[in-house]
Amino acid sequence: MKQDRPTLVEQLVAVGSAAAMVWVMMPPQERFWLSLRTVALAHRVAARLARVEGHAGMGQELSGRDPLPWYGSAVLAGRVRDMLARHLEGMKP
Repeated sequence: MKQDRPTLVEQLVAVGSAAAMVWVMMPPQERFWLSLRTVALAHRVAARLARVEGHAGMGQELSGRDPLPWYGSAVLAGRVRDMLARHLEGMKP
């Protein structure tokens, strides 16, 4: 008898349900600290992306090319960074 491999959707459902089970069984304080660390990491990533894209836009501008795509993504990353910073401040005890 041939055994079929689970599809990608079935694998994602299995991983998601296992993560949900772990989350529900976790003590509330641990959930809070994990959420705080996750938002702080996302904030750092958005800040770095804003810096890198802004720097790339300046390089494109100095080389005579169109810098708008890089500046646009830098502005978007900066807005996400600021939103995460406000959320992070609201979360802190």
